[in-house]
This record gives sequence, C-alpha cells and structure tokens, in this order.
Amino acid sequence: MNEILFENRYVRDENTAKEIFGYHYFRRPIVIAFCILFGLYTISNVVGLIVESYMEPSAIFSLVLLVIIIVTWLASYKTAVSTMVKRDKEAIGDAEFEITVTADENKISITTPVSNQSVNFENVKHVFKTKNYVAVVTKASLIYILKKDSFVKGDAESFLSFLMSKGIKIK
Repeated sequence: MNEILFENRYVRDENTAKEIFGYHYFRRPIVIAFCILFGLYTISNVVGLIVESYMEPSAIFSLVLLVIIIVTWLASYKTAVSTMVKRDKEAIGDAEFEITVTADENKISITTPVSNQSVNFENVKHVFKTKNYVAVVTKASLIYILKKDSFVKGDAESFLSFLMSKGIKIK
C-alpha cells in the first residue's frame, strides 16, 4: 500500500452542491460563450425592434425559445442541488455527510458514509477549481470533491501542483 500524500476531510452540504453545480451550470467556458452569443442575439433583436418597430416572427420564436432554455437550465441547476442534498439525507438521515478524500502516488480515493471508491490518476480527465473546492473529474464523469481549507495532510496548492506533475489539466 502506498503512503497517503494528501488527505482532505469535510462535511458535504447544500453549499457544496451549490458551488460545484454552480460551476458546472454557469461558469464553464462553453456556458459563458453560449450566454455571450445569446445575449448578443437578444440585444440585436431588441435594437431591431426599437429601430424598426417590428420584429420578425422567427425572432419572436427564437426569443421565446431562449427564455424556455434559460428557465429549464435554472430549474436543472436547482434540481441537481436538491437531488444531492436529498440523496445525502436519505442515505444517513440527519447525520453529517462527512467525506474523506485521500491521494497517494497512484490514485485518489473517496470515503463517504455509504461508499468507498478509488480511481488511478491515468483515469482522471481534468480538475476544476471553485472558490472553496477542488474537483477532480474522471474520464467516467465521477467527481472527487475536496474542500480547499480542509486538508488534514498537505494543502490545496501542493495538491494541485502534484496533479499537474501527473499531467492532469487544471481548469
């Protein structure tokens, strides 16, 4: 068994879900690019309406569709947050859902009140950072979440440097 190089312990709660899903739904570069494009499209339609006092039916349809997409996107975010919180509560009741993430030279492991799993670093796709968390995303889209200020062994910056030395991209 390899020596544990990093250990992180924290309680996963609604704030964890909001921050991680907030990144996924609102702060990824592709999402920001789509928002900019849709924003420019909307502005051009509004300017066209002001200047010409008329809007093509296809433009009206597009704007209605855009509103539907935005409402669906926001509802999906709220559902994802709610689902994580409900699943945790369902699994352990009112107890705290404590997460322990460890990393050795070859793999990262997570222990929760209901499961244990590991993944070798060669199966890590990338890492993203939020204000308070580091999220390690595997090729199978599992996410190992570590809280930046909750390292028991090592620290967030050393952990990120370690991952980069493994050839893992940090976003």
